[in-house]
Amino acid sequence: MEEVHEALGEAFPWVVLTHVGLILVTRLTRGRSLATPMLTGRADGAGPDPARRNHAWLAVLLLAGVLSYWAWEWGQPPAQRLSSLLTVSAISLPG
Repeated sequence: MEEVHEALGEAFPWVVLTHVGLILVTRLTRGRSLATPMLTGRADGAGPDPARRNHAWLAVLLLAGVLSYWAWEWGQPPAQRLSSLLTVSAISLPG
């Protein structure tokens, strides 16, 4: 399970970067933004909108949570971060 967890942890940033890169390539090649419909839930053209209501409050709450976690995580001294990472991965420190 550790190997699976590590492989997924290594693959996830690449998936995110690929996703963002493809959005940019689509913007440059087709001249239309795919990011705006993803953020607003509204798309041009015929048919119903994918989102019935705007959930901007939920996006702001999620962003605040992520930024708070990052601020807390990087506010710790490096030795404490390393210790907590090793404890989480079930590797004990000597001594």
